[in-house]
Amino acid sequence: MHLNPITSKKFALVASVAVAIFSFIIYYRPYLWLGFLVAIGSGIITFIIMQSEKIQRYRRSIVIYYALVTWIGTLVIFSFIGLISLLKWVNGHLRVYYYGGMPTVGTALVPCNFNLPSVSVGISLWGTETGIEAIGGLPVVWPTSVFYFFLLVLFPFLLTAFILGRGFCGWICYFGGTVDIFRSSKNPRWILSRFRKKYQEPGKSNLVVDGLREDVKDIKYGVAIGLLLLAIGLVIPVICIVCWTWFIQYFWLGIGALIVFILFVIVLPFMTGKRTWCTILCPVGALINFIERITPFNVRINPKKCTKDYSCTTVCPMYSMTRQSINEMYAPNVDCIKCGACIEQCPEKAIDLYLLGTSRKVRSWFIPLAISTGMFWYIWFVIIIIELLPKLIQ
Repeated sequence: MHLNPITSKKFALVASVAVAIFSFIIYYRPYLWLGFLVAIGSGIITFIIMQSEKIQRYRRSIVIYYALVTWIGTLVIFSFIGLISLLKWVNGHLRVYYYGGMPTVGTALVPCNFNLPSVSVGISLWGTETGIEAIGGLPVVWPTSVFYFFLLVLFPFLLTAFILGRGFCGWICYFGGTVDIFRSSKNPRWILSRFRKKYQEPGKSNLVVDGLREDVKDIKYGVAIGLLLLAIGLVIPVICIVCWTWFIQYFWLGIGALIVFILFVIVLPFMTGKRTWCTILCPVGALINFIERITPFNVRINPKKCTKDYSCTTVCPMYSMTRQSINEMYAPNVDCIKCGACIEQCPEKAIDLYLLGTSRKVRSWFIPLAISTGMFWYIWFVIIIIELLPKLIQ
């Protein structure tokens, strides 16, 4: 199914230039050539998506790029540090809200969610040196109080979640991009009928397989609440609860995490064509769901155009667009990641992205915002690859 371009060429050009300028500002400080390269690339991809009739191939390519940059960057860092030094760091690093008595400005090399926002902001705003030999890592700011912890660490995450909602999962999250690497686009081999609800459409007597059962979808809320309670009990940031270092420190925890990863990130996406991790287990997605209904961008169906052929339900990767949600809300459920698959599939062009509480279509706003935000969040790994990979292959 084809779509008309989501906006005029003039608006697409303006939006693309805005994305390019933002990307240049973020990336030029480490390397001027990198600023120009990322600006040109992000501007071009923004224009192509906004003028394309097929969005999915480009959106999927973007999140897979984020996934590859993250995993390759992490592997490069670990290889550069070496196994013994990495294990020493893992066993000795701190899990605290802030470092009392420590300098407020420093450098970091090992990837850490705690420092990710300040790394992304720091390079563009005040970082003056680059190169591992020069600074031993990338510039960071360490919080010196709970207030600065919120400002430097939590606020960027919360702002991203509030503006994009679960669109973060569809357009930015590297873990979602990892799932998309393995997610099959062919007809599903498994439909997981045991975990799906049976739904009776209005005016019909037969039951049909619909979205996931509520108790299955609610597993992720249990995971999220459990992690929050654990963080409170241990008096450490919840970001540190989901840190990868636990899986290295505790053998059986690492084995369990590997099994879950293989099942929910590789096997089930390949066999079902769905983002099973994001739908069933992801605690980040669960937390974003609590504010999803008040985020600015929402997918909705125009009831005057909808013929209820339900083709949109077959392509939704999140079991979010269901027969029940269409009949009851003319909208997907709260797990919608705003990927646009249903928009692209609908033969009547009855589905679109709207500004909250209005009838204004805003895909032309959402896409540049999503691309710009993604450029922001992955600068650490891009710089690390540029800095360290040549040293490893010499």
